[in-house]
Amino acid sequence: MRFVDSDLRARLQAARLVFMDCDGVIFDSNGFKCHAMARVLSDYPETLREEMTKYWRNNGGMSRRVKFEYFFRELTQSPDWQSLTELAVARFGGYSLEGFLDVAPAPPALVFARHVGRERLVVVSGADQAELVQVFHQKQLTGLFPEVLGAPIKKQQLVESVLAERGVEPDLALLIGDGARDFEVCQRLGMHFVYLHEYSEWDGAAEALAEAPDVSWANRWSDVLLAAGFGDSV
Repeated sequence: MRFVDSDLRARLQAARLVFMDCDGVIFDSNGFKCHAMARVLSDYPETLREEMTKYWRNNGGMSRRVKFEYFFRELTQSPDWQSLTELAVARFGGYSLEGFLDVAPAPPALVFARHVGRERLVVVSGADQAELVQVFHQKQLTGLFPEVLGAPIKKQQLVESVLAERGVEPDLALLIGDGARDFEVCQRLGMHFVYLHEYSEWDGAAEALAEAPDVSWANRWSDVLLAAGFGDSV
């Protein structure tokens, strides 16, 4: 792992595709989504909710369905885990859309996207795709981000599909993300990972990324902009 530096500029110039995660990258939305999860599970014991919060934060990039399945199947061991998961996912979706009403996209993320260019950008998220499309439309971001992809298809499958469709090798792409799943996808595919710490809730990031190849660490979006040669502000 290395902190972002001028090497990122060369990588971006060579990249034919730039993937961007949504929560914790384009939007500072991890906090209110974790709060939404807590609202959904408010009737359960505090100890279980605390365990779920830890799991939720350390699995950024994973779909909400998988996370709620873990809660009901593994933590509560409920025989009705499937139906409970469906109800939780539906409630969470409503709370999530509600949370986005008062949240604007991070200005530096938009600066970055404009410099990269819409023809190379793909948003790939663990969040529900239909919800993402609605949010990007409401925030008038569809012109800047023409391709917004998400669950129920897993992130790795989404990335692999886009690479195949565009005929791009993984070493000519990179992903900017903030979670463990973003990192794992990049490692499995041989794609460079730019970890954005600024809005991340991943407690184990430093340990996981310390000796990993093809990883750059950025404390803030401003670090990414500077390293990329895009300036340091909006």
